Amino acid sequence: MAASEGEAGAVVLITPGLDLRLKTVRPATVAAPPSTLLTGLVSWWKLDEESGTRADSVIASGNDLSDINTVGFAAGKIGNAANLTAASDEMLRRTGGLIDWSGAWTLCGWVKRNGAGETWAGLAGQSGCLVAGYGMNNGAVALLSYDNLNFRLTPTAATLSDDTWGWTCFWHDPNVGAVGTVYAQLNDGSSTSVAMQGTGHVTNTNNFDLGNSTFGQQWNGLIDLSGVWSRVLTSDEKAELYNAGDGVDYPF
Repeated sequence: MAASEGEAGAVVLITPGLDLRLKTVRPATVAAPPSTLLTGLVSWWKLDEESGTRADSVIASGNDLSDINTVGFAAGKIGNAANLTAASDEMLRRTGGLIDWSGAWTLCGWVKRNGAGETWAGLAGQSGCLVAGYGMNNGAVALLSYDNLNFRLTPTAATLSDDTWGWTCFWHDPNVGAVGTVYAQLNDGSSTSVAMQGTGHVTNTNNFDLGNSTFGQQWNGLIDLSGVWSRVLTSDEKAELYNAGDGVDYPF
């Protein structure tokens, strides 16, 4: 052990080989808070399967989608996507309903049209009870409101070209209007809305279909990364799902 003279003649003992350099102390890593997209999330379908049942990532086997008429697959937005052929009446079905459609909810998913030809193609809906249909009308997001087969609303801000991925989002705010208002949005465009026509047929016990608007208009194309929430998502949350056109997958 060596000795050296410090201030005021003090003797400082120095251990040979002792590293006297200052050490950098890094703060402990703080985990990011859970995404708010997990709040109120009812179901999320990755739709990666090549055939058969499409699993719900949120509830084990609870809200899985049955394969109706042999839905195929193709390259998706992330991983695989369900590939539906309208001429074969293909769709994916949650038997026995999903949520209370008269309350607050949001339904989002990525879609790609396999060619044109349809004036109205259903993406999702509740079968047999006239709840609502959500789909594309000549390439634009469209709504089919409660209790009215003929009332459709098409946004004018954006349309989805054939063979191009588009992000669709629909939501219902029961606190706007007499019996609520439904909104639709394509990609990061502005939303459009329509007042509901009544809630007499609303039920959460009828089948929920992806690829069918409930009135026989099947979707012809791909569907990927689809989710349902029991609340209205915020603008920031919808932007997080859109992710500048790249999309995101569960878990968020």
